[in-house]
Amino acid sequence: MSTESFHVSFNIKREKVDAKGLVPIYTRVTIDGQRTFLSTKRKVPEAHWDKIKGRAFPLNNNLNSLNKHLEVITTTVYNAYAELLIKKKRITIENLRRELSGDKEESHSILSLIRQHNKEFESLIGVRYSTGSYKNYKTTLKLIENFIQKCYSKNDLHIEELTYSFANSYYNYLVSRDICNNNGAIKHIQRLKKITLYAFKLGIIAFKPLENMQLRLHPYSRKILDWKDLMKINNLDIINSTTNTVRKVFLIQCYTGLAYSDIKKLTNKDISNGVDNKPWIFIERTKTKTKSTIPLLPQAAVIINQFVSNRVTLEGQPIIPVLSNQKMNKHLKVIGQLAAINIPLSTHVARHTFATTVALSNGVPIETVSKMLGHTNIRTTQIYAKVIEAKISVDMNNLMSSLEKKLLDE
Repeated sequence: MSTESFHVSFNIKREKVDAKGLVPIYTRVTIDGQRTFLSTKRKVPEAHWDKIKGRAFPLNNNLNSLNKHLEVITTTVYNAYAELLIKKKRITIENLRRELSGDKEESHSILSLIRQHNKEFESLIGVRYSTGSYKNYKTTLKLIENFIQKCYSKNDLHIEELTYSFANSYYNYLVSRDICNNNGAIKHIQRLKKITLYAFKLGIIAFKPLENMQLRLHPYSRKILDWKDLMKINNLDIINSTTNTVRKVFLIQCYTGLAYSDIKKLTNKDISNGVDNKPWIFIERTKTKTKSTIPLLPQAAVIINQFVSNRVTLEGQPIIPVLSNQKMNKHLKVIGQLAAINIPLSTHVARHTFATTVALSNGVPIETVSKMLGHTNIRTTQIYAKVIEAKISVDMNNLMSSLEKKLLDE
């Protein structure tokens, strides 16, 4: 991989003059504006140094010999540069130093790279990343392990085999064997692309092999509850206390739009009076670290107050008794059957239901919905909150009434 600029010169360090009046000579290597200084292990009297030419004045045999040694160093550095080009490695200060010192470069494989990335990712959970995102990368690692074993009959592959062709074959493997649908497979490819970018930035690979890989997500409609189905769950009488608790947690999500990870960590500190002097939820989303600002609807406030009054929690501890995602979905399946709901219930369905049935279909502007959901832009909300047919019908009826009024006025 070529560079915009590569230059070798020599400088003396006047501040390091020794007792004999000699100053050390350093090789200065500049790569695309980044520079480093390498010791030549040679010294020269400051008065005998030609600053313009970067060489000693040829006043005697010793100084002539010194200049020849500097020429050898120059040739050595350029040879190391050429080796990096031949090996198709990134021309960086770090790689050049390694080539010059003869250090054996660490051998990277595809799986070792992903594990290295995931280990660093894990260390930043709670700082930059969420546990859920980390689990997704662990799943990507496991799928690529299986892919390499089944399609290459190997336990791992060298990093140089992480190519466009590899990624394309991996995508086909995921969708052709019904491991993932198109959108799920693309998510794994996106994670692999991020890992290759990570490797590029560290100088492990010389280029971005998946930079031009483009796959198209299939549009899909998100599952939501209409008002009738929401009322079925709202009015459902359940004997099993655990299942009934899950029903209440699900309803809080339907009336607040809180994601599973956010309702699980909700504390008293996250609820305070807003500008209208009524209770609001102010919480930082686990997934995006953005703020969700949600005025508490009475339906949600009643259930939250029930949990607070029936449970003893310490200051700063979660106030909602949320089960693991797996257990919660198991109970939601039972709730769906008891209420005769035709779609599979999940915490995602609750969040979508808030955005559409509860908020948008009742005239709440999409900008407000976006703020409550903690989205970083409106486009995400437009995908997340599908405008339901009932809302379209209401809007069109309003339009027709408006047009009829204008015609009558004329």
